[in-house]
Amino acid sequence: TQVPMWPFASGRLSRPLTWQQPFLHTVLSRDRVVLSAPTGAGKTAAAIAPYVAGRNHGFADRCLYALPMRAVARSLFDEYEPLLAHD
Repeated sequence: TQVPMWPFASGRLSRPLTWQQPFLHTVLSRDRVVLSAPTGAGKTAAAIAPYVAGRNHGFADRCLYALPMRAVARSLFDEYEPLLAHD
């Protein structure tokens, strides 16, 4: 089964931004990458997209994403959790 590269189907995340496409190819090739971009540029969506795609197709069961504050982590969880397929 081929995992779609961009798993977000609707809303502001409906398709990857131009700069996110080469980043995703790098991540999915299992190469190392450092992502640096301004606030609001879409770093989190790009970083989480491979996990969401893998999770929804049975290839990943967890994601570790470190954030400096619990409030930010909760906000991101609330935003991305509905996008995950549930058993």
